[in-house]
Amino acid sequence: METLVAGTDIQFSESFEVDGPEMFAHACKLGLEGVVSKVRDSVYPTGARSRDWVKKTCAQRETLAIAGFALDGNKWDGIYVGRRKGDDLIYAGKVDYGFDKASAADLSNRLTPLIRKNQPYTKRIAHKAIWVEPEVLAEIEYRAKSAEGKVRHPFFRGVRGCVSATSLTPDHLSTRRQWCECLAHTFSTARVGTCSIVFLPSHWM
Repeated sequence: METLVAGTDIQFSESFEVDGPEMFAHACKLGLEGVVSKVRDSVYPTGARSRDWVKKTCAQRETLAIAGFALDGNKWDGIYVGRRKGDDLIYAGKVDYGFDKASAADLSNRLTPLIRKNQPYTKRIAHKAIWVEPEVLAEIEYRAKSAEGKVRHPFFRGVRGCVSATSLTPDHLSTRRQWCECLAHTFSTARVGTCSIVFLPSHWM
């Protein structure tokens, strides 16, 4: 197989005979989308599903600044997010999933006072939205990132507080940094940085 795809646009992926959970954990640590495992002597059944082949996807999380939101008529249609790189705000994708009526209403209340005329992104994107000052932070779960840094299969997990959006960097991952979490219903009018509830990883206690 490796010989057949050599010199083509197809990338050959080696197989590894290692402990499955260990391999999966390593793939997620590297920021990969996941792993595919199979029974060693099984064949690929064209056009059919088989339990001999299993795909397990990683769930990455990152806190990103909300740059705008979209409406489909009067219906909530997701948020646009960005990642800080120095003084620049870089487009990181549009999040369409993870919202219910309560979270959409809460985000609308938070973002409406922050509406601005132009995009907050350093490099403009070809999308129409209701743009806002990027002061509200959202925790986003996703499967992988594109080469440009856009999140793939993103899912909204909630609003984050305690970290300034202007100082946010890719190192602000929920599994690696201390966080305070402002509960939407309790702190619906709180601005970023005002929450005082801090959760520390257990190994820091």
